[in-house]
Amino acid sequence: GRHAEAEALHGRALAVWEQRLGPDDPRVALGLNNLAMLYWERGDPGRTIRRGRARQDGMGEAFALARKERHRLGQ
Repeated sequence: GRHAEAEALHGRALAVWEQRLGPDDPRVALGLNNLAMLYWERGDPGRTIRRGRARQDGMGEAFALARKERHRLGQ
């Protein structure tokens, strides 16, 4: 499909959220999760994991919230 366009849009949204909300805001983690799901759907789970690990150190609590939300939604 239109994965490249979706990646660009998710990336732009994430950059705005990080700038306006700060990198530790849980909503930024949800944006990261959206981007990770796109990578996964594209068949690039390694990129998902690399990006997640790179950010996890500073966002442990936000990632935990995103994981809980995904679990709640059954994903």
